[in-house]
Amino acid sequence: VSVFYNKYSKENVDEFFFNDRRLLVTSAKNSRSFLHIFVLLIIFICLNSLALSATAYLYKNPRILWWDIGRQMTDLGLWGHFYDQVYSKFKNKKEAPEKDISILENTQKSLSALSPHAENFTEKISLPFFSASPNILIVQLESTGSWAVNNDPSPMPFLKSLIEENISTSSFQGNGCETINAEFASMCSFLPLSTEAISYSFKKNDYHCLPQILKEEFGYSTNFFHSDTPSFWSRDELLPRWGVENFFEVPYFRQKEDDASVFTKSVDVLAQSKKPFFAYISTFTAHSPHNDELIAYNKKKNGLTITPFTGKIGEKIKNIELKEKEIRTYFGFLKAEDDALRLLFEKIEDAGLSDNTIIIVYGDHRFYNFKGETEQEFHNYNDLPLVIVLPQAQKVALRSVISQVDIAPTILQMVSGDKYQKRNQFLGTSIFEKNRNNVAVNKCLGNVYLIQGTNIFEGNAKTDQYQLRYFKEPITDTEKNYFIELFSRFVKESDEALKNNLVHE
Repeated sequence: VSVFYNKYSKENVDEFFFNDRRLLVTSAKNSRSFLHIFVLLIIFICLNSLALSATAYLYKNPRILWWDIGRQMTDLGLWGHFYDQVYSKFKNKKEAPEKDISILENTQKSLSALSPHAENFTEKISLPFFSASPNILIVQLESTGSWAVNNDPSPMPFLKSLIEENISTSSFQGNGCETINAEFASMCSFLPLSTEAISYSFKKNDYHCLPQILKEEFGYSTNFFHSDTPSFWSRDELLPRWGVENFFEVPYFRQKEDDASVFTKSVDVLAQSKKPFFAYISTFTAHSPHNDELIAYNKKKNGLTITPFTGKIGEKIKNIELKEKEIRTYFGFLKAEDDALRLLFEKIEDAGLSDNTIIIVYGDHRFYNFKGETEQEFHNYNDLPLVIVLPQAQKVALRSVISQVDIAPTILQMVSGDKYQKRNQFLGTSIFEKNRNNVAVNKCLGNVYLIQGTNIFEGNAKTDQYQLRYFKEPITDTEKNYFIELFSRFVKESDEALKNNLVHE
């Protein structure tokens, strides 16, 4: 019938017969004139122009409280947030900065100026000596926060004992809130973009990261292990650009294969290396969601029994946005991760690798939110575990702030010894440097944090609004405004360095 309708309506026929039945044709052909459509189009253009103009004004004159992205979205509403997204993308594309290598140098200078240096700290930490190039093993723990490890009793007693008996710090920070950004910051000693993961816009950039340096200048084999697909987070494109030559993911491992199995297979590979090795293992067992379904999955697919934690939940864990049952289930996953970590150290010992292998273990990003009304709750939310285990054991509890960008220069100095020279493209500083930084910056979906010794600043990279959130030492308004302005400039410079493809020598 529709065919007949289309045919006859165009010929202005009011009726026709089909199968001996009389059918009427009603045409809407002239129901809306060209003038009506034109008026509607003009109204549409005017309303959108007005909305974009208002957005442009607010973009240049943001409200003071818009350091909080949640407050900004509440004020703007759904449509206001939509126009803000459209305008910001248009503005950034239109005003893309010209390539200027001085941006990288300015970024480093700004970070140094933001840092109260740790030169007066009294920890005795010695640069280890190796007669042959040491193996390097990094274990990046999925979704593992210090607040959980430090519970008494701890769901991760083995990791806690490592922290207490080796090199560690009470303030280790992630530089982002995605696993891939943790890998980037750790291997390349640079910050991710303020608003997105490194894999979204910078897969084709040039990089000169730690794995490539170790491979080219020190003869290392470079390896990455993770039980996920290579295309996830675009690791199959990024890892080679960072200097990783061998990566073992699916199908070498089953997807979501448990950490204990991954550790065992990884050590089997590394024990066959004829070169000193750099190995990066990104764990999976503690990945969310932490629920009965994933417990059942691990039991069926991995033969791994995960049991909710039955110990006491410490008083320090307050204002967390989880019910007690959820905390106990989460701790059960961490216990499984801890058991796997203990097995890893046993496998390293059994393979005869422990006498010449540096093992560095740390968390990838913060997990689960605290209301953050106090400084303790801020640290509960953000602090991550870190431990460096050397063949020549050192027991040092550092008091300086350390973050993932400090991992690569620390490793490079241990490998280089007295010949160490900091690389131009590295933002971090080695923990063995006398004037190491005492500062960390975290970028997460527009929100940015500066942990500066005992002061904490926070803000929004998009609205360019910042505030001093917590401070222990007295600070004048002049000092506060100086650091806020400097922090704002640093965030812009570090983002521009990525956009200008400058994270290479």
